[in-house]
Formats: sequence, C-alpha cells, structure tokens
Amino acid sequence: MNFLKNGLSWVKALLKFLTIKENRDIGIKYTKKALDLAAYVASKTKTKKDDKGLAFIAKTFDEATTFLDDDEKEQVAYDITKEKKGSLKDIALNIAANEIGVSLGKKTIKLNAITKAIKFGIKIF
Repeated sequence: MNFLKNGLSWVKALLKFLTIKENRDIGIKYTKKALDLAAYVASKTKTKKDDKGLAFIAKTFDEATTFLDDDEKEQVAYDITKEKKGSLKDIALNIAANEIGVSLGKKTIKLNAITKAIKFGIKIF
C-alpha cells in the first residue's frame, strides 16, 4: 500500500513539474517534497473537530464584522488576540489582505473573506 501511495505521489510531482513553470525551476525532487509536506499537513488536520470549529469561528467573525471598516476589524482582532480570560483566551485572530486567520494552539485556519475559501495548517514556530 505504501508503495502505491508513494508511486502516486511521484506521478503527481511529475505532472506538476511538467505543467507548472515554478515547479520546473525548483526541480522534481523539491516538487515532490512540497507535495509530501502538503499531504502530511492535510493528514493531521483534515477531519478533526477542532478544524471545523476554527472554520466556524473564522466564518462567524467575518459575518459579525461585515459592518466594520478594515481598521475597526483589525482592532477587534487585536483585542480578541490579547484576551487572557474567558472562552476567547486561547484564540488568536489576524487580518491581512482580505484574509482572516484564526489560531488555536498549533492549529491554524485562514478564510478568504471574498471567496470564502479555507486553508488549514499547523504552526511550526
């Protein structure tokens, strides 16, 4: 099974290497490493309840602040991030270029406020 999974990963890397100029510039070895890293992160975050909760928090924040201008949204995000008591004490919010970032421990999520696309991740540092 691992052989099949690794083979499919190499096929994906080869296709990306052939079709995307940036991947040709860095080489097939690093293209595969990037795909493997993405697969590893996805395996750690894909189906956990915390991730669904973070996505819900990001969407709720976006909906709740639609009437605020950008400076006011940033101030609210800052105030929530520095909160040290209550249920918001372990949540960090970040707003940048139409993107809302929510962190809880090492888990992070980013919501594109325009397209509503969501990206999951893990804080390494």
